[in-house]
Amino acid sequence: VTVSFWNLPGGDEDCARYDGSKGWLWSDTNCNAKINYICQHQPKACGKPEQPPNSTMIADNFNVGATIEYSCDEGHLLVGPNTRVCLPTGFYNEFPPVCKRIECGFPADIAHGGYTLLNGTVGYLSEVLYHCNEGYKMSGRAQLICDLDERWDGPPPRCQPILCGEPPIVANGDMFLSNNITIAGTVVEYSCVSRKYKLFGPKQITCLDNGKYDKPPPICREEPRGSILPSLLPSRPATTVRSPSREKPRPF
Repeated sequence: VTVSFWNLPGGDEDCARYDGSKGWLWSDTNCNAKINYICQHQPKACGKPEQPPNSTMIADNFNVGATIEYSCDEGHLLVGPNTRVCLPTGFYNEFPPVCKRIECGFPADIAHGGYTLLNGTVGYLSEVLYHCNEGYKMSGRAQLICDLDERWDGPPPRCQPILCGEPPIVANGDMFLSNNITIAGTVVEYSCVSRKYKLFGPKQITCLDNGKYDKPPPICREEPRGSILPSLLPSRPATTVRSPSREKPRPF
C-alpha cells in the first residue's frame, strides 16, 4: 500500500492523500505534519497447506475460518492433529501432522495349522486369521491385529490333536489304522484272523472331531458248519458190471 500527500500551493491544509485501495481522499491532517504510517495487510485466506506424504487432506476452501481435515493411508498412523483451522492472521493454528508407517512383520507360523492375512498386508490395523488342520482343535485366539507398537496384539494360537482313544479290540480280529495316532479323521479298518470267522458289522469306523467313533466296532463270529445229510447227496446212476464172456470149448 502506498500513501502519499499532495498539498495546495501556499497552504497548510486541504491536502489530499492517496490510499492504494480507495484512491484520492481529502484529509484534515496538516499536510506538513510528520506522521508515521504502518501498512498492515488483512489476509482473507491462509493458502493451501502442505500435505504430508501418505495422507488425505479434505477442505472446502482455505479462507479464514476454514477447517482442514487429515487422514492417513492404510497401514499408517496419524501423529499430530487431525484438523487445522485458518486464523485471521493468515496462519494455521497447528503444525501439519505426520503419517507414520507401522508394520508388524509376518505372523508366526503354527504347527499343524496356518494363517490368512485378511487385508493382504502386515501394516497397522491389519488382521490375521489362524486355522488348524483337520484332526486338530485350536487353543487360543484365532484372530490378531497389528498394533501401534508394531507387534501383533497377542500370541499365536496352538493346534492340539483331537483324539478318540484306542479303537476297540475285536476278538479273533485284526485292525489297521490310517494314522499313527487316533486323531479326528483316522479310519480304523477291521478284518477277521482267518476264513473260519465272518465279519458282522461295519468294516470301517472313523474318529470324529468330537473325540468319538462314528459307529460301534464289528465282531468276528465263527461261521457254523452244517452237517451234510445223505439224502441230499446227489444220486449216482446204477452201474452194471459185466464180466468178460468165456467161449465154450468146441467138441472134437
